[in-house]
Amino acid sequence: MLRIALGLLVVFSSFLLADEKPKSFPLPEDPKAVVISFDLHSGFTLPRLNKAPVMSVLADGTVLMPDLYGQAKDIEGKISRKELQSLLQFCVTENKFFDYDEKDVQARMKKAQQARQIPQVADAPVSAFVIQLADRRHTASQYALGMTGEFYEDIKELQNLRAIEKKMNSVMNEVRVGGKKGIAKLLKAANAELRKQHPDVKPLTAAEFRGAYFRQGGVLSATFSRFGMTKDGKRDGTHTVASVQVPEDGEPEVTVNVKAK
Repeated sequence: MLRIALGLLVVFSSFLLADEKPKSFPLPEDPKAVVISFDLHSGFTLPRLNKAPVMSVLADGTVLMPDLYGQAKDIEGKISRKELQSLLQFCVTENKFFDYDEKDVQARMKKAQQARQIPQVADAPVSAFVIQLADRRHTASQYALGMTGEFYEDIKELQNLRAIEKKMNSVMNEVRVGGKKGIAKLLKAANAELRKQHPDVKPLTAAEFRGAYFRQGGVLSATFSRFGMTKDGKRDGTHTVASVQVPEDGEPEVTVNVKAK
C-alpha cells in the first residue's frame, strides 16, 4: 500500500511540474514576420514620416523602432528566443491578450460612465497592439490607455492591457540603450559619479533603470532612480537619481541628485 501511495505521489508531482512549465508559443516560419507590434497613433502628436508601428518584434527576435518624427534615428536591436517567449508569456498568459474584447470593454466603460462621473480625456493617443503567432492573431486598441486604466480600475481587461503597454515601453527602453549590456555600461558611469559625490550612498542597480530616449542631436538620455518607501508603501521623501547623457561622439555625462533623511 505504501509503495502504491508513493508511486501516486511521484506521478502527481510530475503532473504539477509539467503543468508549471511555461508554454512555448508557435511562431511564424518566416523569421522576419512581425510577431508583436505596438503603436501609438492619433492624438496631439507631431506629423509622422511613415505609418510604421512604434515598435515591431520579429520572429527571429529582431526589434525595430523607426524614427517616426525625424528627430532621432532608426533603432534596431535584438532579444533572444527565450526573451521573446517570455514576452509572449507575459502578454498572452499572464495578461490574457487573446481574450481582450474591445466591444465588451467599451460597453462596460460606458456603463461605468453612466454610474459615476469620469473625466473626459482630450488629444491623447490610441494604444494599438497586434500579436501574430503561427496559429492565431489578435488585435486590441484603446484610446488614452494610461489615463483610462486609472479611471476604470474595476475593468480587469483594461488593467491587463495597460500592463502590456508598460511592458512594451520597458522593452523599447532596453533596446534603445543597447540591451542589458548597454544598461550595465550606463549604470557603471552613474555609480562612478554617485560614489564620487556621495560615497556613503548605496549604488544604484540595473533594476532601477527607468527609461531612455534620444534627444535632438542624437544625445541619449537615460535615468536610474530609487525612492525611499515607508512601511505602508508610500514615498518617504528620500531618493537617489542619476541622469546619464551620452552624446553620439563622446563620453557619458552624469548628473546625480540625492536626498537622504
